[in-house]
Amino acid sequence: MNQIAPVRTTGDLLLSEAARLLGTGAASAALPLLQAALQRLEGSAPAQGLMAEAHLQLADGPAALAAAEAALALAPDDPRLRLLRAQARRLCRDPAGAMQDACLVVEAMPHDAQARRVLATMLSEGGQHDEALFLFWGLVQEDGSCQRRRIDLALALSRSGRFEAAEELYALVRSESVETRGLGTPRVRNMLSAGDPGRALALAEDAAALEGPSGALHAARGQALMELGRRDEARQALESAMRLQPGDAFVAHLAAALGQADGEVHQGYARDLFDHYAPFFEASLISLNYRAPALVLRALEALRPGLADGSAPLGAVLDLGCGTGLLGVVVHDRLSDGLVGVDLSPRMLDQARAKGIYTALHLDEACHFLEAGTDRFDAVLAGDVLIYVADARRMLRGMARRLAPNGIAVFTCEAPPDGLDEAINAQGRFQHGEAFLRAALAAAGLEPCILRREALRLEAGEPVPGWIVAARHAP
Repeated sequence: MNQIAPVRTTGDLLLSEAARLLGTGAASAALPLLQAALQRLEGSAPAQGLMAEAHLQLADGPAALAAAEAALALAPDDPRLRLLRAQARRLCRDPAGAMQDACLVVEAMPHDAQARRVLATMLSEGGQHDEALFLFWGLVQEDGSCQRRRIDLALALSRSGRFEAAEELYALVRSESVETRGLGTPRVRNMLSAGDPGRALALAEDAAALEGPSGALHAARGQALMELGRRDEARQALESAMRLQPGDAFVAHLAAALGQADGEVHQGYARDLFDHYAPFFEASLISLNYRAPALVLRALEALRPGLADGSAPLGAVLDLGCGTGLLGVVVHDRLSDGLVGVDLSPRMLDQARAKGIYTALHLDEACHFLEAGTDRFDAVLAGDVLIYVADARRMLRGMARRLAPNGIAVFTCEAPPDGLDEAINAQGRFQHGEAFLRAALAAAGLEPCILRREALRLEAGEPVPGWIVAARHAP
């Protein structure tokens, strides 16, 4: 008996070709086909799902999320559409929503490798390292020949502070296929995080020879050179990185350390970084024994007798880089006036606002806020803010400008390796030595009352050396 094959509509053909293009990574070419298909296939969950996939490939989180939401509205029980939404939520810096979606997908499809990979990535980025490593290790055991799975495991090992284990895995992947592109950058950054810039530089040189030029690799090489004190060579590497990746905020952040980028670009890096971490920022810092709020409070109490027992409260206080309000929490019940917070991350300010302790919150960069206003404060506080400010001298001048006559400026910052006056570490944080701090304070018209070495928190299980500094206007 003859059978007549079903006729494929134009919309179906467009979807088929778009899916083929997405399979080759050609999302830009697939988009117009998908837009045309949606005009012909109104109410098509597969078309919306492919649209979400295309925007994910292009790293357009909001567009991917809109398409995934539209697809799920049409097919709410489809776990693969929910997985697309999990990935879109991750791009949109909604880790809680992404984690919820990823968990539901793994429950629905426990043997699906992509679902477990997305969940493991969310766990790793959220600091739940043991759970993430368990999932990544399971994926490797299922297919040990898959390079992507082993690289994922190495990245998770590095995030958890297991730097040598990560390097062993990276080296194994490289030995099996020396032409693997994109391996050099995470490998170099892993060694930078391990505190070995010399080894990182050697790996960067090897990767450049094997993989060819890459903006990310030039940037990582520049980081290694900066940590080794080879600033001219670092500047050249960062200039190469900026030519290849002109819109990369992290590269601009590194260049700012060498005076090669303007402050506005540098702010973009810090804003994006803290917007991403806002939902789990406090839990992460608490787990790292974050000490800045306690150090600042103890310094204020030492310099203001009667503050601890409430007999001599502080007047108005400015909390620079207030984040989610951890520092505000420890000082707000010792005030007789308002508490003003400033931060450049909208999501951080949302968290701070929810605490109900600030009389005013401002979305602004710290130096700009200090220079734009005229109000004076009894105390100007900055817990771990200078580590993200390219021009620390400018910030200290601004703090001095906004202090009341008998006011106190109190801040914490990281210390560089011995022998260095200034440095920037593998994570892009600025570090300052004692001689630098004393000179910068003096130039701002401030005199240190406290300048003491302290461990600020833990990182990879080791204390991060830094300073607690309190200063007043010089007589």
